[in-house]
Amino acid sequence: MALLVVLPACGSGGASGDAVVPSPRFSTLQAAIDGLPSGSVVRLLPGTIRETVVLDGKRLTLLGSEDPAAPSQITAPSPNDPAVVILRNGAVLEAHDLTISGGQAGILAPRPPPQAVGDFAPCSLVGTALSLVASGRGVAGAFDRVVLTDGEVGLHAGTGISLADVILLRIERTRIHGNRGVGLYLDNHGGLDATDVPIIGTFHLVVDAVIEDNERGGIDVWGDAVPVAIVTSTLARNGLYGIQFDGANGSLVSACRVEGSKKSPGGIHGDGILVHSSIGLRILGTSLVSNERVGIAVYGCKTPVATGPSEVFASGLRLSLNAVSLANSDSDACLSPGGGWFRDLGGNVCDGGTCSVTSETLAPIDEPVHTP
Repeated sequence: MALLVVLPACGSGGASGDAVVPSPRFSTLQAAIDGLPSGSVVRLLPGTIRETVVLDGKRLTLLGSEDPAAPSQITAPSPNDPAVVILRNGAVLEAHDLTISGGQAGILAPRPPPQAVGDFAPCSLVGTALSLVASGRGVAGAFDRVVLTDGEVGLHAGTGISLADVILLRIERTRIHGNRGVGLYLDNHGGLDATDVPIIGTFHLVVDAVIEDNERGGIDVWGDAVPVAIVTSTLARNGLYGIQFDGANGSLVSACRVEGSKKSPGGIHGDGILVHSSIGLRILGTSLVSNERVGIAVYGCKTPVATGPSEVFASGLRLSLNAVSLANSDSDACLSPGGGWFRDLGGNVCDGGTCSVTSETLAPIDEPVHTP
């Protein structure tokens, strides 16, 4: 008995849940999104698609070309377009081997108006080898989960990644660079959906990342709904600070290199790690090199700043051309329990010798500044 197998014509898309764009079946990506069921896979041919799309309440996987010489790219037709990809109503986007550029944002999940928060379904983004370049912002909005691996977020007119109340964040082996705002801004005050809360003991994780040459800071963590762990990452030549923690209780920096942080044109900051009102922050096995002002600046010791004191535990640091500064306070208050303090757990080396801890009073303009 002969067996006859009929294959779909090339470019027509396979099963009803899969498609190729552009193709006779779907000439545009939005047509494929609208015409396919949730859970579908769309493969983008090499070349540039000039289009903005909305993914509303569906799960979709976008697969670009794996050939670096013939990439797949989606570009906004106008720089004034609100975003290249807009996610709404619990949409889940997986994007692999793809470049997204242009518009006011690369991928946007708009925050709901206050009256709609109770009915809000946050969206999710998973990207592998996803490049988000040359938009207003790379990724922005209120997400449930964001996972980016082996990608790039760079050259944006504003912040590279700007997230509000994300439940799960994983950034691994990703380069965040050359953004005119902050590289990664995390408004970490709590989920918008009261039924979707963080798992106790979990961390947001930034690992093996390179975060460099961002004008308004490398990483800005504001709030402590989920502690943040920044591990084996490099933060280099960022403006204002490499990392800023504000109210980011219980967070961790481990085995990182923070170097070359620069003061603003007005002479503000230039710190490797800048700490405001953060309790239980651990900085372990990290190198702080040639940051323009100090390696670590801790605020809120003698007289806690408006939002509370700071408490930093440090061990195994390697500081070169840098010191630890206990700002807005005196060193006695910072180095002993009572309000906030800096605790040297040992093993810290500064320029091959003993680390120095200095105390200074800085102007109110050195209060935390956040640029989402």
